[in-house]
Parts: sequence; C-alpha cells; structure tokens
Amino acid sequence: MVYLIIFSLFITFTALGYYFFYNLFKPKELKKARAIKGKSDEEIKSKKELGIATKIGKFIAPKRYSQYLRRQLDYAGIPRDLDVNSILSLKIIIAGACLLFFLITFITTPSKGRLLMVLIIPLAAFFLPDFWLMNKAEKRQKQISLDLPDTIDLLTVSVEAGLSLDAAIKKLIDNAVGPLIDELSRLNKEMRLGLSRRQAFHNLADRTRAPELGYFVMSIMQADTYGISIGKVLREQSRAMKLKRRQKAEEIAMKTPVKIIFPLLLCIFPALLIIIIGPAGIRIAETFSKISP
Repeated sequence: MVYLIIFSLFITFTALGYYFFYNLFKPKELKKARAIKGKSDEEIKSKKELGIATKIGKFIAPKRYSQYLRRQLDYAGIPRDLDVNSILSLKIIIAGACLLFFLITFITTPSKGRLLMVLIIPLAAFFLPDFWLMNKAEKRQKQISLDLPDTIDLLTVSVEAGLSLDAAIKKLIDNAVGPLIDELSRLNKEMRLGLSRRQAFHNLADRTRAPELGYFVMSIMQADTYGISIGKVLREQSRAMKLKRRQKAEEIAMKTPVKIIFPLLLCIFPALLIIIIGPAGIRIAETFSKISP
C-alpha cells in the first residue's frame, strides 16, 4: 500500500511538473516557432516575455551546454516541437520526481541501498533526456544518409523534366515523407521567408551531420556560383552517392564475420560442446565407476 501511494505521488508530480513547465510557462514566441521551424530560438523569442522554464533553463545551464542541446535538437529534427528550455525543464522534472520517489522510500524504510539510490538515480535521471536526444539524433542522421541517393534521383528527374531546383524541391516535399524531406521542407520555408538559396542550403548542411549531405550542398552552391547545369550536377551526385552507399553496405557485410566470432565462442560453441560431449562424458564416467573396485 505504501509503495502504491509513493508511485501515485511520483506520477502526479511528473504530470503536474510537465504541464506547468512545458505548457503553461512556455514563451508564446517559441510556440509560434512550431509553425515555422526556420529560425533559431534566439531569432524568434522576445526578451520581454520569458517563461519560467526559460529563466530556470538559463540559471542551470551554461551557454555552451545550451548551444549543445540546440544543436542536438537540430540533428534530431526538433522532436515533439521541443526547444532547449523544454529539455532543461524536463530534466528538472524527471530528476525531481526520482528524488522525491526514492526519498520517500528511504524515509519509510531506511537502508544504505536506498540512500545510495537517492544520491545516484536522480543524477542519472537528470541526464536521461540527453541520451534520448542523442539516440534520436543518431537514428535520424543515419536515415538521412540512407535516403539521400534516392532523393537526389527524384530531384534529378524533376530538374531534367524542366523544373527549376526550387520547384523540384517543392514537388518532392508534396509527394514524399521522411527526415530528409522534413529538412528540405524547412529549407523551402527559409527561402520563402527571404533567405537566399545559398544561405538556406548552408543552414541545411549545418543542421545535419551526414557528410554526404554536406558534399551535396557544396556541389549545389558551387553550381549556383559558377553557372553549371544543376541537372548534370545532380546526376553526378546521384551516381556518387549510390556508389558510396553500396561501398558502405559492403564494408558492413565484411565486418559481420568478425563481429560474430565472440558470440560464437562465448555462447554457441560451449552449448554445442555440452550437447555433443555431455552424453559421452556421462557414459565414460559410468563405465569407469563400474570398473573401479
């Protein structure tokens, strides 16, 4: 019964904390950014109207750490329309809820193990959103690298059919889905807001860690600068990206035998030896026991 009450308090504290920090005190300007996603928090938010989450975020997080979180959010595609202050508030809520939960359990039934939990688990829970964000960003960047060759193929077909690059990107956004399409949609919104194509593509490369996308953006910017045919550049980029993707797949396939050596030695071979040699060993032991006086 005591643990049920503690668990109920834990859930209630977490839900209320999430509501007050994330919804009620979230700055209005950052809410408007959900519809745009083309500007950074610093460009959108007003200094006159800062929520409690923003003030707490500035108090607990150094400037470099805030920049790191902002970069990770860009890499992860701003999941659930979160911003830096929302992540910081969520960290406080999770750590506070864990601290409350394990503190109550320690007070009800004190022990050294529960005291250790009070000291360690809230600290680990504070960094839990960081690991979630890193995992989300890593998966998204891998998906962008995988989708890039096919996306360039579609752009090449549209450009060679007579569309401009901007119109080809718009057509692709309307007919495809995926993390790379989301980035292209953000690029299209930035250009509609007045940014030059060069600056918009530079922002696109800055928001991702995929080196292939960086090479693609560099090629587009050079073609735009020197007046080279976009269609030819896209065709060559598509061929190069497909070659890199095939080489990467072959590299992963060649690493597979090395990776399965240790599972074979530690897990499969011992079991096989027990199955094969075990019955023979039992019979030999029985035979020797009969022979011995």
